[in-house]
Amino acid sequence: MGSGRRLTAARPAPAAPGRDQTEGVTGMINLDLPDRISVTADTPLAAALRQHPDRALRITATRLRRLEVPLVQMLLAAAADRRRRGIGLVLAGLTAAQADRLAALGVTPAMLTMERAE
Repeated sequence: MGSGRRLTAARPAPAAPGRDQTEGVTGMINLDLPDRISVTADTPLAAALRQHPDRALRITATRLRRLEVPLVQMLLAAAADRRRRGIGLVLAGLTAAQADRLAALGVTPAMLTMERAE
């Protein structure tokens, strides 16, 4: 497993108003995306979505070089599914360029919870 992928269970800080409150109860799965990811291959993201369908996910994009449209579509579908079931999904660690790319694609915080890198 020398690919630098990390999948851990963590207890997040108490959820902010309007965020999924189950995160603090069940724990959140943290997933750091690699620098490149294909949605056509069996990736850590696809595995996390399959293996943890009822857990909140925090997906960190800090190392990701490009937000490709198929990846954004996968994230939006996963976020919509979890939102309907009251389960959180956060795309975190976004650079300004990544946030701008999502905005240019029409992605809003109502569609996908996003957090900028610190």
